[in-house]
Amino acid sequence: MHSTSPNSPQSRERLLLRPEVSAAMTPRTAIWSIRRMLPRLVRPLLVTMVAIAGLTGLIGFAVAPRQSFCSGPSEEARLLVQLLAQEAFPRWSMSNPGKSHPSDIRELTRYNDMREPVDPWGRPLLMLRPGEGPTDRIGIVSFGPDGKPGNGDDIRSWDAVE
Repeated sequence: MHSTSPNSPQSRERLLLRPEVSAAMTPRTAIWSIRRMLPRLVRPLLVTMVAIAGLTGLIGFAVAPRQSFCSGPSEEARLLVQLLAQEAFPRWSMSNPGKSHPSDIRELTRYNDMREPVDPWGRPLLMLRPGEGPTDRIGIVSFGPDGKPGNGDDIRSWDAVE
């Protein structure tokens, strides 16, 4: 018959997983035995909890509706106008060193994620070439919620520059 020594790993593991409570076991040894068991019992629980939290985060990110950080269509239009004038145009300039401005606003949309150069109300954005607007730079204009040029709701790239 095969017997294991009291100091063998199998014997110690058996004692750690199932501490035998006997009349000779004092409260101090019972607590010590439980403390030694606790890490083996808690570790799988923590790993499971972290995995569930990670999966919940991934599912929430994939399923949750995409929300804009804009407070409304006017703010979104202001950001689009700035994006084209302050970020897309410099990128276009670096790619086209011999030209002073794009021939069409669609050339700028290639340098960001826009498919069509339209404002949040579905109307086309207007590009002003250098010298056509109040600045010597390119200008982008949205005619605002009403779509009419020249009134107070127009959103212009040069107005937002601080």
